[in-house]
Amino acid sequence: MIYKIIILNSLTKGAMKKYILYLSFCSLIFINIINTLEQDFFKNILQNKKSLKHKNLISKNQKNETVESILEKLEQEDTQFVSFTFVNLFGDLKEIIVPFDKAKSAFINGLTFDSSSIPGYFSTEESDMILKPDLSTLRFLPWTSDLHKTAWVICDIYKDRNTLYESDSRYILKKAIKELNLINCKCNIGVELEFFLYKNSEPLDNKKYIDPDEIYSRQQENHIIIHTLKGMGVDVEKFHHEVAPGQYEFSIKYDNALEIADQVIISKYALKVLANQLGYQVIFLPKPIYGKNGSAMHIHYSIYDNLENKNAFYSCDNDYNFSDLGKKFLAGNLSYIKEFSAILNPLINSYKRLVPDFEAPVYICWGLKNRSALFRLPLMHDEPDKAMRIEIRSPDVNCNPYLAFSAIIKTGLKGIKEDLILNKPITQNLFKLDVSKIRDMNIKVLPKNLSQALDVMQDSQMVKDLLTPKGFEEYIKVKRQECANFNSAVTNWELN
Repeated sequence: MIYKIIILNSLTKGAMKKYILYLSFCSLIFINIINTLEQDFFKNILQNKKSLKHKNLISKNQKNETVESILEKLEQEDTQFVSFTFVNLFGDLKEIIVPFDKAKSAFINGLTFDSSSIPGYFSTEESDMILKPDLSTLRFLPWTSDLHKTAWVICDIYKDRNTLYESDSRYILKKAIKELNLINCKCNIGVELEFFLYKNSEPLDNKKYIDPDEIYSRQQENHIIIHTLKGMGVDVEKFHHEVAPGQYEFSIKYDNALEIADQVIISKYALKVLANQLGYQVIFLPKPIYGKNGSAMHIHYSIYDNLENKNAFYSCDNDYNFSDLGKKFLAGNLSYIKEFSAILNPLINSYKRLVPDFEAPVYICWGLKNRSALFRLPLMHDEPDKAMRIEIRSPDVNCNPYLAFSAIIKTGLKGIKEDLILNKPITQNLFKLDVSKIRDMNIKVLPKNLSQALDVMQDSQMVKDLLTPKGFEEYIKVKRQECANFNSAVTNWELN
């Protein structure tokens, strides 16, 4: 800075004018480059939407694709890079980028990485682990082209060439699905994913529930978000404004549990990239604004009977068309919900959303169309035999979807195995009842903070078996440290 001042002071008046003109010219060129890159970014999304008809490079009917055939497809698409991704125990996305000419070995032999640098994995002396791509998840990043054309794939984690890492959350979900397969069933899941968009540290707008965007550029941005998600294989059903300022929601059509967990991870990644490009910040924090509704990830799920080819939750002979198996499954979820609350709601901030009102459930019960209940059976206006499902309303998008779905499946299966009895549904709006009345109804409440949730989780053999002893120990340790850090921090609320 000193040298610059000396040089500027030594310039003549004429030279100074030339210098200023030179800087202005450079600025114009830089702005033009940025504008061109932004135009290319969104143009690539729309062009790739037209050219890439398939959501993944491998369709569900092509299970026998080889690495060689996949590499041939990638070469035909002029792929420049491959992004190998995975999530840690807490659902945080990690990535290793490999130039395409070096990708063959990674596809065949996997990629090694240092797991000791990632919370929830091994110590330094046993830190080498291997990523092996799941070829069924391979897709393109729709905003990339030409010299940046990038394929994106989700990986499974191995301790060595042949041994899966038992505490990998994706593997934990696969084991839960396999356990469900033993009774010839599968779990279908759909989600409603809520988030905030901010600009300059403020909510993007002051709109309310399902208000339309009346600014054309904002309509275009919403369409770009939908195009991008669908271009990455996320089966978006609908998109709309939510209750709070700057809050949005989109729904992902149901599919098998592993596919939807993958789509949740993909969605969060794509939203972050898009928001940055649009000049916004995407906020997944459950409760960013005091006194306003927070963001959830409502999970809708049902069990499908593979032998009878039908929704196992539906029965035209039962009350509410809810089958006996469905009632036992839900009874299991209700019985163990407190034990896995720290999985569904993993942040300190999560519990600032879980307070009465603001459409956030705190009471452990179930209802029919009742949004004040923790679990409910949503209205089925079309094909009830297919649409019958349970909705759980407490989770937020910061949960690891692989672990959240695993916990739902495992506790539901425990309800079936233990032949649990489901209580009658709650019909009252619990938000409008006195606490004493709710207590008289023998309705329990969710943990009030992360520390309480961890206390319950720590005594849970069910969660320990689910996460494996190693994963269980690491999850508790990391989350306990977060609580300790928060408890010792001085907040603005205290200072004011």
